[in-house]
Amino acid sequence: MMPDLERLIVIHPHAEFDGSLKAKGAIGAAIEQFNHKNGEVLVVQGFKELPGHVKTNRRLPMYLRRGLKYRLTQSEGGEISTAVLRGLVTDNGVINLMGGMIGQCHRSAFESIVNYMQSDGIKNVSFVMPFDGCYFQHSWTEWGHSWERVKDPSKYRFDGVLMGGCGYEMNGADSYSLSEVITRTFGEMDELRHRKQLRDTNGDPILATSDAVLRNALEYFFGGYFTTPRGEAIVKRAYETRVTDSNFQVHVQ
Repeated sequence: MMPDLERLIVIHPHAEFDGSLKAKGAIGAAIEQFNHKNGEVLVVQGFKELPGHVKTNRRLPMYLRRGLKYRLTQSEGGEISTAVLRGLVTDNGVINLMGGMIGQCHRSAFESIVNYMQSDGIKNVSFVMPFDGCYFQHSWTEWGHSWERVKDPSKYRFDGVLMGGCGYEMNGADSYSLSEVITRTFGEMDELRHRKQLRDTNGDPILATSDAVLRNALEYFFGGYFTTPRGEAIVKRAYETRVTDSNFQVHVQ
């Protein structure tokens, strides 16, 4: 059983990245909840980036409501310095990690915390990453060229994401909350605007098992959190993962 949450870390809460403001409400509510119970909150502010990935020293405005209490640090890539993490990450602690973008600055924050744990001898830390409070972006991809058969015939992948045999259309610079594509019913949404039923070569619907969906979610959204592209382990200790309908959990020994 997961212990009560003790720390909240919010990565880059900016409309610059979360263009459709999909994580804004959940982030604000989480900070307010921690404020009410005197929980410690750290917010990581990012910087403006010009076209062509040109870096600047302009701090991006945050879309957090006024009156919320939190510590503030800055990082263009989501990394968190050792000095900031000292005292925030402790033995037997729980880190609630929100914000975005998933797989980018959010992943860098996770790696920073894990590296700090491993270098400083901190043990038994749990991470909770709420789907409502994390977001990602995707470029436009045409339907006809964006899904492919994979080795397991029970699994199809559309644009890298398979949820219950349904593909999700990613429009331009729209932002998406993970809860839009990882749900209890694995693909059923109130609005079907971004959903397409995938079919096999005979035209029959492709239905994925819940296990196949969870494997795809782990691989697509969180696979890079544990191993670098060069195959080097980021988490060098024993760890366990769990996906629920509302969050992704990691326990690092």
